[in-house]
Amino acid sequence: MQKAADLSPTTAAQGYYNLGAVYTNRGRTKEAGDAFKKATEINPNMADAYYQLGISYFGSPTTIPDAVPVLEKYLQLQPTGPNADAAKGLIEAAKASGPTGFKSDKQIADEKAAADKAEKDKATKEKAAAGKQKKQ
Repeated sequence: MQKAADLSPTTAAQGYYNLGAVYTNRGRTKEAGDAFKKATEINPNMADAYYQLGISYFGSPTTIPDAVPVLEKYLQLQPTGPNADAAKGLIEAAKASGPTGFKSDKQIADEKAAADKAEKDKATKEKAAAGKQKKQ
């Protein structure tokens, strides 16, 4: 497939897209996602590959948030395309998925930093309280 990609990138992108469709039909969402991703790497303007990649990310709860940027890319390329309304609905579903909904990497990092700080503050207070009790 890589040799075909070197010879004809447009044809190769379509080939990876078609391969992704075959994997999708066989229930192999991980492999389908890999094929659709390769299609977008070869042809960054292949809107349908972004859409299908976004759908493939719904195959596992851990990858659902990854669907948001690729579905947004689909909408950027085809804002009124045949799958635009579905893409918008999938984005909302991805953002709402999980116990806390969609969070950016920065939000997750900020929350982790705040939790770490709270844990350190708690440990410091407990240590101070234990020191006070010893003196009494």
